[in-house]
Amino acid sequence: MADISDDRMRPASEFIMHSKVLLGAEHSSAANTVPKNIRLTASVANFGDSIEVRRNEFNVAVYVEDGPPIELTVSSPCKADRKLIQATGEVCLLGPGTTMACPASPCQLIQYRIPAEAIRSLASHWKLGRYDSLKAPLVSVDPVLHRLSRVMSHLLVCSQTATPIVKDQFVRSFYSHLLQHYGMGSREGSTYLGGLSPHHKRIVEDALSGPLPANLKIKEIADRCGISAGHFARVFRQSFGKSFHQQVMHIRIERAKNLLQSSPLSLGEIAQKSGYADQATFTASFARVVSTSPGRFRRQHAAC
Repeated sequence: MADISDDRMRPASEFIMHSKVLLGAEHSSAANTVPKNIRLTASVANFGDSIEVRRNEFNVAVYVEDGPPIELTVSSPCKADRKLIQATGEVCLLGPGTTMACPASPCQLIQYRIPAEAIRSLASHWKLGRYDSLKAPLVSVDPVLHRLSRVMSHLLVCSQTATPIVKDQFVRSFYSHLLQHYGMGSREGSTYLGGLSPHHKRIVEDALSGPLPANLKIKEIADRCGISAGHFARVFRQSFGKSFHQQVMHIRIERAKNLLQSSPLSLGEIAQKSGYADQATFTASFARVVSTSPGRFRRQHAAC
């Protein structure tokens, strides 16, 4: 199980989480477990301080409170200083050897120290690819890490309120999301270039393989993936070669064609099972795509 412990040699606002044993039952799948000794250190960044990222680590800073955007100054040995603007709900990823100057005004910025070894170990354990780094420097909207960091802000106040299950789930959820969204590799074939990640593609395929309600919204599927609707729309097109709306319509039409060929259902019933609000909408959509009406399509198939 993961462990959050209060190290008396450190500030009271910093805690270290690490997995001591495999999570879950003895026969849990690799996707539901975390290998031993995966380390995650979380703390509240003090305003006006500088955060120095160690050579073998990455840093993730999440702006959790509701407030105005803050300005961060990022510097590294080989590059000129950069100004990054971070708003509420956004995460800032920093690579090894980077220094970030926090704003002088008070703000609640939760920072996590991510060992590079943890990235390699978990990517291999979860079969995500040969990841050994994160996309950095980067500022991005991330509702999942924002919600997790709101939980962490409470854990930093009093870690005794967290049960072992909560701690385990936090380590697994944090690293799983981090690697699937920001994981990178330096070797050939180690990164997923463009489009949805394999994990997100599975979420989409599972969602679209089930019933498709007439009022299905792109935001609903994007929320399941933990990314914004705008970004989801872009990477969806990269992965499937068509827009989300076009893909959903294609699936509905193919289901309708199968039902027209293989079932005695009425056109109204087929419309409902294919995810259309009513028969008229179904008929218009079918005729536009197939260039014939559902009734004529059924008769042509029967004649064959």
